[in-house]
Amino acid sequence: MNTLTVDRELKIRNAASLWKQVRETEDPLELDCSGLEKIDGAGMQLLLYLIHQEYKLKGLTEDLIRMIDNKGYTIKGDKS
Repeated sequence: MNTLTVDRELKIRNAASLWKQVRETEDPLELDCSGLEKIDGAGMQLLLYLIHQEYKLKGLTEDLIRMIDNKGYTIKGDKS
């Protein structure tokens, strides 16, 4: 089984590169999220999609909600 390690932060600036790595890696694939400390909306959306697609995510805990960074950009592009 191939394993990809998720960085300390999964935010909009690196979610696209992680998605590219996921697409290029052979199945079956497991993502190691044990080092994850901060996540934003784009990162959460990617994780939810990967869960929906039945990828294995290792190291996610109930602390995931506490990792969400509430600062960022709105849909309109305004800084919140």
